[in-house]
Amino acid sequence: MIILSNKPSGNPQIEIRELNYDSADILKLMVLAKQEMPEYLVGLNLYLKNKSYKAMFGAFDKRTNALVGACLVLDKKIVLEGYEEEIKALPGKTMQLDFLFVDKKYTHQKIGSSLINSVYEYCKNNNYSYIDLMCPLKNSKKANVYDKNDFNRIAIQNQYNPIFLLFRASVEKPVRQFAKILYATILDAYETNFFNYEEYKQKLVEGYVPPTISKIYGLTPARFKKIVNLKQFDLFDNAIKSVLDEGNCVLDANNQIKRCLKIKKDSEIPVYKKPNMENIGNSILQNYLTDEYSLKQVNFVNQTFEEVKNKFINDYILGGINK
Repeated sequence: MIILSNKPSGNPQIEIRELNYDSADILKLMVLAKQEMPEYLVGLNLYLKNKSYKAMFGAFDKRTNALVGACLVLDKKIVLEGYEEEIKALPGKTMQLDFLFVDKKYTHQKIGSSLINSVYEYCKNNNYSYIDLMCPLKNSKKANVYDKNDFNRIAIQNQYNPIFLLFRASVEKPVRQFAKILYATILDAYETNFFNYEEYKQKLVEGYVPPTISKIYGLTPARFKKIVNLKQFDLFDNAIKSVLDEGNCVLDANNQIKRCLKIKKDSEIPVYKKPNMENIGNSILQNYLTDEYSLKQVNFVNQTFEEVKNKFINDYILGGINK
């Protein structure tokens, strides 16, 4: 089956297909894996024998029918089998991107991005919320194909040798897009010492584009302006006010939104009254969302701020690695 991609390969002779276990293409997969990632061949073979992969995507050269790239994914609960606490800690239904490899003769043709885009589509169609992957530290010291496709480094897995970094991305494209906008604006406000969100947002509405968007893949000035002027952007006002006006960190805002979401499940989200300024101290501002928002909208805000938090962590880890 050909997977139509919104990020086509740079080579028009390459097409993405979904592999199946009964296909002769599995032999081609093993040959390619032995060529590109021989150190992982044993684990790959074990998962293939157990038919553990939820989906397998291959990049084929239409001229020769040669397999020149592959991406394999499985439910993360299989990876964490026997570790109940880790399974409970997953943020939602999570897919694990287990392998991604491209024939060295076919690099720099957007094949890796096309394969990842196919995974995004598959996960969305099968109700997954997140995609995780682990990448060796030695391959993560600079921006790579995962950064270019909206993944973020969120943790160091130092119990392994060599050390790995855990990457994560939201399956929902709007969540990733809004997260890019929020990350760029919060970072810009920090750097320019802006402490009044109402004034800052007025600048955004008038067409101001923060220079921080240059740090984010796939975010153009035109895309930035379009999202800022969407009605959906107003959903984030109260949370961003807390971050900018009161100095609360993004992680605090994220936790408070989670609390709102829990309340919504039991009843309606109450209309929070803004506390007196002299009583705020270091506490978290209590008026993120009001009962005018639906559970779906609250969940969207929650997921977006989770993605923003991950972007800040990613930026911190990359900065630490490069020092």
